[in-house]
Amino acid sequence: MNEIQRCAWCGDDPLYVAYHDREWGRPERDDQKLFE
Repeated sequence: MNEIQRCAWCGDDPLYVAYHDREWGRPERDDQKLFE
């Protein structure tokens, strides 16, 4: 039950999974990072 629920778009690709887990859906308030 500790497994993260992921969106279907990330599939099994390790890069997409890492992006989904670390960045997707997290608010960004730093303008420099937001517009890089």
